[in-house]
Amino acid sequence: METKIIQSKNGFKHTKETKLKISITRKINYSKGKWTPWNKGIERTDETKKKISNTKKNLYAKGLIIPWNKGKAWNTEVKNKLKKSAKKGKNHPNWKGGYWDKKYQNEYVKNWCKKNRILLKNKLFDLLGKKCQKCGFDDIRALQFDHINGQGGKDYIRLSGKRSATAGYYKYYVEHPEEAKKNLQVLCANCNWIKRTENNETKTCGKKANI
Repeated sequence: METKIIQSKNGFKHTKETKLKISITRKINYSKGKWTPWNKGIERTDETKKKISNTKKNLYAKGLIIPWNKGKAWNTEVKNKLKKSAKKGKNHPNWKGGYWDKKYQNEYVKNWCKKNRILLKNKLFDLLGKKCQKCGFDDIRALQFDHINGQGGKDYIRLSGKRSATAGYYKYYVEHPEEAKKNLQVLCANCNWIKRTENNETKTCGKKANI
């Protein structure tokens, strides 16, 4: 008696049509109670949840998984539903009786302003370059934005109301790239102060740089 050798289908892939049929059949059987997922009722451990989370993050980073709602905007109807269903005030799970710490508020605003200022500053560096245009020094910690024709103090006051660079100042030049390239250049601290001294752009050589 001859025995039939069944070959393994390792690496075999279903067609889209077959996958659709399998999916429809499973949904029908599931709705009738004829088929139960193997993991139904089984709670995942924290370790398993962490592994799944890390795997998804890696796949997202590599572009192998794209979120179903990426690039899709909510319509007005959905937004209104979310607003109505949102828990506010006493109904919110983090409600603490309406208490607001003034010290915490000031610290929060201070940290947010600092992060926003650094973010805008880095965007301006991306626009103008991240190395000194005189000597080629490229350590961003010692790079500064220099006004090509001087008058930096007046420009600061015009854009931000202060004699030092602020988020408003950076934001203006990030939003006006052509003007930034025309008026500004990136110099290291040494080259910047040498330029200021040679061109008599500052009255007190050695005064703290307002960059």
